[in-house]
Amino acid sequence: MTTREIPHLTKSRYMTGLQCDRKLWRDCHGPAKISEPNAGSIADIGNRIGVMAQNLFPGGELVAEQAFEHDKAVEHTSALIAEETVSAIFEAAIEHDGIRVRVDILERLDGGAWGLREVKSGKSGSKIKLGYLDDTAVQYHVLAGSGLNISSAELILVNKDYVHEQKNIDYAKYFVREDILSLVLQKLDKVSQNLAEQKSVLRLTSAPFVEPYKSMCKRCDYWLDCTKDKPVDWVQRLHGIKYKKVLNLKGKGIVSIRDLSGESGLSHIQEIERQVIISGEQYISPEIWKPLKEFRPPAYYLDFEYFDMKIPPFLETKMGERLPFQWSIHHVESAEELDRLDDLKQPVHFEYLSDGQSDFRRECAEGLLKVLGQSDEPIIVYEMAAEKSAIESLARSVPDLTDELLALLPRLRDLIVVVRSYTCLPAYFPNNYALSTTTYSIKNTATALCPQFKYSELGGVSDGLAAGEAFFRIMTGEFKNGETVATLSTELLEYCQYDTLAMVKVHRAVIRLANALPLQANIDG
Repeated sequence: MTTREIPHLTKSRYMTGLQCDRKLWRDCHGPAKISEPNAGSIADIGNRIGVMAQNLFPGGELVAEQAFEHDKAVEHTSALIAEETVSAIFEAAIEHDGIRVRVDILERLDGGAWGLREVKSGKSGSKIKLGYLDDTAVQYHVLAGSGLNISSAELILVNKDYVHEQKNIDYAKYFVREDILSLVLQKLDKVSQNLAEQKSVLRLTSAPFVEPYKSMCKRCDYWLDCTKDKPVDWVQRLHGIKYKKVLNLKGKGIVSIRDLSGESGLSHIQEIERQVIISGEQYISPEIWKPLKEFRPPAYYLDFEYFDMKIPPFLETKMGERLPFQWSIHHVESAEELDRLDDLKQPVHFEYLSDGQSDFRRECAEGLLKVLGQSDEPIIVYEMAAEKSAIESLARSVPDLTDELLALLPRLRDLIVVVRSYTCLPAYFPNNYALSTTTYSIKNTATALCPQFKYSELGGVSDGLAAGEAFFRIMTGEFKNGETVATLSTELLEYCQYDTLAMVKVHRAVIRLANALPLQANIDG
């Protein structure tokens, strides 16, 4: 393949290449992927924020042509550049040296100069992300290379302190503009080097090998293919193993857990996992009864669904505030009831789901307190940070209920701590590891501890991100594939109830494992 025949680069492909040569090659040499993100998805919210930022530049004009209409988009952009009455160009299409970019905002400045404005949905006030600079720098490279005089470069971020205080969003307060020209200029030599290397990758006749790393790659479209030849006991199945550790082990020729020794510098949990995977025998700590004392019924089991709303929907909502729109609660009256529960008999259940038509925070909080507020019983959750944050958000949103809501926090008991620190079963590591979720996630442990309980039976909404997207579509009416409020509501209620019922099942299974320990362990507990 000659240089002229290699696929063109874009700023998104450039960013991909900074992360993974293999994905870059496959994205560029595979069939084109053109699809609109789901309403409410991270990508969709980012797009909406990009459109909102255009309000900062009155008199600007949009280059509306799609990516597959690149030549027309370039022509349109050139015409707008020549039209001096146009104060800014949105989605300007520029090409240089085989690299195509669409610039969020190109602002006309005095003296024939231009300002490059990159809009991001990230919060202001923190250290500028390296990726933001890389993204802006490659655009600068293309714009300057095409002959434009770029005298300014800014990041437009969302103000982390913005509070929605009036009917319409105040864009001047919602956004923060940060000058990054000097930082971008420092990156230009590296941009040229990166582009040369990426073009070399694209000249290859097949995708280069890149060692996959689960925490960085598991959401990649090519994850299954890149891991298909890994052993069932791949070292990356160990909980919390770091990338440097993986590379260090690979350098020693160690890819399988069975090849690890007890002196391999593993954490306590990782060493237990190693022994369980090698022996095929479960591990139950004799100390398990100590934390379980804090989980004794009567008890509630709580799960929220929420979204981190970067575009505040209600008055007095803050950018990025976690807004719980749904909860599920199961209640078990006694240890005897918990032990008797089977797949045909379920514990008492309470649930709430907003209709999405108005500010639901008070309604959500009042319903929660009606169920939980008149008791001092433990509230069992799984991965407590999310539930704690959701309750704290409600407490800020409904001031007259703040004390009652915050009083729930000391009652929270995190079941994952017991599961992760005191148990380890071979079933936590199913053979289809490339498809599995995190080892100690509720989906994985519930399936391992209670084989009859299968998340795979859920249709539609089946994870937290999908739940947030589904509720966003309920709020906005932007449905897809024949969806309705009724169908999405049913899926949301079923999914959230599954999570709290899974906690009940896991709690019961863990108690039974503890009861099966030698008598002395039970007595000591």
